Order: sequence, then structure tokens, then C-alpha cells
Amino acid sequence: MTNLGVANGQLTSCPTSPNCVNGQAIADDEGHFISPVVYAVARQKVFATLIQVIKSLECTNIMTTKDSYLRIEFSSAVIGLLMMWNFIIWKSL
Repeated sequence: MTNLGVANGQLTSCPTSPNCVNGQAIADDEGHFISPVVYAVARQKVFATLIQVIKSLECTNIMTTKDSYLRIEFSSAVIGLLMMWNFIIWKSL
């Protein structure tokens, strides 16, 4: 199993498989880079809203909340997949 999550305040790198995206990947890594979401409110508000939205979804389990890091497990009953979502809410980009 690949060690996904956070290390030293950064999201860990994606494995070589195409089923991972990362806002901290190198921008020319077309298979894994995704632009970070920019927000214009307090970081704590973003974090609280994200948790609220995740809790409203079916088949989700919040695994870890720590400082500005959030790890969520999402299972799809329709296609039988288990997905891990990792979020870091940065102070600024």
C-alpha cells in the first residue's frame, strides 16, 4: 500500500498510477497536478466548512483532523471503490 497523506507539512507524492492528484505536485506533472483551490476567507472557516460538507456526504469517514490537515475515507457502494482524500489548508499560496 502506498503511503499517502502528509509529511513535513506537505502532501506526499502521488504514486505512478493515474488515480491520484496533488495540488503540491510539480505543475508539469500532467498526470497528477491539480491547481489548488484559492479561498478569500479565514483558513479556520474554510477548514470548518470543508468538514461540514464532508460530514453531509454519504459513505464518508473523517479519519484525521489535525491543525490544517484533513484525511477522509470515501467508499462508493455503486462501484465498490475505497478512496482516500487528503487536504491541507494552507495559510497562503
